[in-house]
Amino acid sequence: MEPGSLLGLLVGLAVGLYLPTIYRRNVGFQRDERAERIEEKASLWALNFVQITSGAGVAYSAFIAGDTSTAAFSFLLVAFLTATVGRLLLKVYYSRVM
Repeated sequence: MEPGSLLGLLVGLAVGLYLPTIYRRNVGFQRDERAERIEEKASLWALNFVQITSGAGVAYSAFIAGDTSTAAFSFLLVAFLTATVGRLLLKVYYSRVM
């Protein structure tokens, strides 16, 4: 294993273990309205990030690089469409249910 990969794995593991600990210390173990709002905001920001980065990757691959036959383009396109269409479908579903 390369040293950079090992370092990335260890940093990712440390962050993955430390962030939930900080969250539980700040919010607590019981779910209240504040914790629900934090979850909503974090999920929305993460979804927006996925949509923006995958959309930018699709646009770059299609228009600047001009190569739409790669696996990376297909993955980015699936991620973008899943995030966008999935979000719209869930909005329609919850608009009916709530």
